[in-house]
Amino acid sequence: MRKLFTIVPLYWQSIILLCIILIYTIIFSTLSIARHDAFFSGFDLGNMDQTIWQTLHSYFFSLTGQNGIVSRFSIHADIILILLTPLYYIWDNVRLLLIVQSLLLALGSIPVFLLSKLVLKRVSFAFLFVGVYLLHPALEWANIYDFHSMTISIPFVLSAFYFAYTRHWKLFSLCILLTLICREDLGLTVAGIGIVLFFMLQKKCPAVAGLYIEIFSYDIS
Repeated sequence: MRKLFTIVPLYWQSIILLCIILIYTIIFSTLSIARHDAFFSGFDLGNMDQTIWQTLHSYFFSLTGQNGIVSRFSIHADIILILLTPLYYIWDNVRLLLIVQSLLLALGSIPVFLLSKLVLKRVSFAFLFVGVYLLHPALEWANIYDFHSMTISIPFVLSAFYFAYTRHWKLFSLCILLTLICREDLGLTVAGIGIVLFFMLQKKCPAVAGLYIEIFSYDIS
C-alpha cells in the first residue's frame, strides 16, 4: 500500500490518461455494439468482416461480389485488414472490430496529450485538448458509424505529427506506413501531412497545422 502511494504521485498524468482511454473505449464500444445489435449496421461493416474471415479461413483478402468471390482490391486497398486478421483467432466476431476501432481512437488521445503538453507547456491544457479530441462530434460519429479503415487511421496520423515534432523519424515513418495501408486514398492525406510539416518544421506557418486538422476531421465525418 505504501508503494502504491509512492507510485501514484509520480505517474498521475499517465493514470488519468489511461482512465480516460478506458472510459471512452468502454462507452463507445458499448454504443457501437448496441447500434449493431439493433440492426443499424451497414454494408461496410459486413464486407470488412467477411474480408477478414475469408483471409483467415479460405480466400486471401477477398469477399463475395455480384459475380462470386472477388478481391478486396477491387473495392479498396485497405491492407490494414490483413493485420487485423489474427485478432479473429481470439474472438471470431464482427463486434471485435467495433471494439478495436473504439480502442484505437481512444489511443489517439496519447499523441494529442503529448504534443499539447510539449507545445503548450501546461498539463491542464494537454488534458483540455484530449477532451476536445474525444468529444469532437465528427470523431464520435465516425466511431459509432460501423467500422471503417479510414477512421482507424486517425491515431496514426496524430502520432505521425508528434513523432515529426520530436524528430523521431523512424517512428514517424512507421505511422505514415500504417496510415497508407489503411486505405488507398489516404495517400492524399499523407501528401498533406508533408506540406504541413514543411511549414511547421521551418517555423514559418504553424497555424497551418490547426487548419489541416480541421480539414481532416471534416473529411472523415
